[in-house]
Amino acid sequence: MISVLIPVYNRKVVSLVTSLRNQAVKLPAETEIVVLDDGSSKPFRTENALILEMEGVRYVELPENTGRAAARNRLADEAVHDRLLFIDGDAVIGRESFLEEYVSHSDEQTVVCGGLAYFHQPPEDPSELLRYRVGVSRECLPASVRRTRPYGSFLSSNFMIPAKLFHRIRFDERMKGYGHEDTLFGFRLKQENILVRHIDNPVIHGNPETNREYLGKALEAAGNLVKAWGFTGYDPDFVQEVKLLRSAVGLRRLGMSFPVRKMVSLLREPAMRNLTGPHPHLVFFDLLKLDACLEALHVAKRNTAG
Repeated sequence: MISVLIPVYNRKVVSLVTSLRNQAVKLPAETEIVVLDDGSSKPFRTENALILEMEGVRYVELPENTGRAAARNRLADEAVHDRLLFIDGDAVIGRESFLEEYVSHSDEQTVVCGGLAYFHQPPEDPSELLRYRVGVSRECLPASVRRTRPYGSFLSSNFMIPAKLFHRIRFDERMKGYGHEDTLFGFRLKQENILVRHIDNPVIHGNPETNREYLGKALEAAGNLVKAWGFTGYDPDFVQEVKLLRSAVGLRRLGMSFPVRKMVSLLREPAMRNLTGPHPHLVFFDLLKLDACLEALHVAKRNTAG
């Protein structure tokens, strides 16, 4: 029995829920769909309320935004079945056997991760290319690749977990803002020696964002990564799970943080022009994320020392 759990914030999800409901009614396993609106604005809540008319679907509205971690925990608390399938509200279901595939891999001791895909054609609007290029080159990984780093490859956008395992760990609600609550969750799975199985059953990322919007979120996430590390007690094993943090920590240990940040400061203006323009280059994207991570490490060290 499966509870499909969809956190939503300022997204239209009627199409997503309809796709999942059409598959759910064909399954031998009892299935519910729970949608949690995490304080969206009224136009989104009004449209998404249409799913209340669907059988087997529950729609819960929160009066204000609680954050990505807290919303997922609330969804797990709302669920009634013993398997929890989390799917982000901006996902598109690309295959008719999506739910059936998860059912076939279900067991009581394993977390199953389906992966992420992007549409084959890039966005027509060049101001939305950055997210697409990052996604296609770094997030669209087949299961064979993700299995080489099962915990570091964990994504919260599309995974199934036994309810009893989820409630042993839960998402850390101290993680606020955008990014890396799933990185921390994946590390907790590793600490608990919970098996993570990667399969090729992706959802499609269906939320176009402008280059400027996505860049802002990515830089926020780089700072959030350091916060996540702090919540582990600065466990050195956590560093090894994330390339960005590994690079930033390594530079600090070598005394190279200041010269690297100085170099990035000289490149910041042309980098920003490039990344927010029609032909973004990922080398600039990586440099700005590294700078944001180094700054967060500096702040964390200063606060710890204080």
